[in-house]
Amino acid sequence: MKNQKIQFKESDSGIPIIELGEYGRLVFSRITSHPHKGYKYLCYSNNYMDAIVVKKNGDGNKVINVPTNDSYVINMMLERNARLGKGLPYGTIPQRLKDYLKKKLLKYLDDEYFPYYCVEELKEELEGKEIESILGKVQKKRKPRKIKKLK
Repeated sequence: MKNQKIQFKESDSGIPIIELGEYGRLVFSRITSHPHKGYKYLCYSNNYMDAIVVKKNGDGNKVINVPTNDSYVINMMLERNARLGKGLPYGTIPQRLKDYLKKKLLKYLDDEYFPYYCVEELKEELEGKEIESILGKVQKKRKPRKIKKLK
């Protein structure tokens, strides 16, 4: 899919949702939010068709398309378990898009919480950004670490 754009929506109950096109959506979790501090967790969700190969007796294999849903609760650092550093599984969101979103979210974090009043500012930054342009940006190359030789 070409020319996908990040869309910032609100649910009927006013919960902010970041739509990432074919890569799913991030929903700010109201259940885990603090009444004064803001949102603490995001819910990642993606619906897609998964191909499952079923073996038949003598006729070979048959492929069946099954609707599938991936759902994960993640913190504002886009990690499922901050202590162990485990993020979203490989293949859910491309790494460059994750880095871009993480950078935008970190700008507004107060301790571990995303303040309610920063939602509009985040909306202005993300709304309409082309996903392909984010994925196509060349990242800075890291300098190789110098290894000290033992004598």
